[in-house]
Amino acid sequence: MIDFTNYDTNYELQSMQLMIDILQPYITFKKEEGQGIQIYIVTDNKDEKPITMKEYIHFIQIIFPKMIQKDIDSLYEQKQKDTIMKEIFESRRSNGEFRLPLFLGTTDDSIYEHYIKEFNQMDVEELEGFKKAYKKGLLDSPYNEKMKEIDKKSVYLEEVGVLNRKMNGTIQNVIQFIRNLEYYL
Repeated sequence: MIDFTNYDTNYELQSMQLMIDILQPYITFKKEEGQGIQIYIVTDNKDEKPITMKEYIHFIQIIFPKMIQKDIDSLYEQKQKDTIMKEIFESRRSNGEFRLPLFLGTTDDSIYEHYIKEFNQMDVEELEGFKKAYKKGLLDSPYNEKMKEIDKKSVYLEEVGVLNRKMNGTIQNVIQFIRNLEYYL
């Protein structure tokens, strides 16, 4: 994750550097003699494939925001799953069986029933791992640390989305960004 405090986005060049750093896993920019600014998309095998301005605009205004939202949704689902599993684990009966928690965090019982079945099929060693992760009252339990990390990543991705919208919300802004790379690269 990029530390946004290392950039003063009141300055265009620092804003550009921040955006370049954010896009670095996906897009690279190069200033080539006689050709101006060239834009490359980073492929799955880490090769760089040249793309047009139109393709870049499509990426930055459609694909990239969807990627960010997909990552946020995935983190939310992970948090929900881990919370459900913790609720189920903490509702264990004295005979060792797992049951539906008294107050469900979601209205979909099938999700709970799936994890109850999973827990009831685990051996003692597997359950001991969950017991350590879900220790009650510990602020630094593995579960709490994981929840903090998920929240931190979600906030970061939301900030990236806001920054992208601010800097690339219009086609004119995107074109101006590419033109201004002449002064940066």
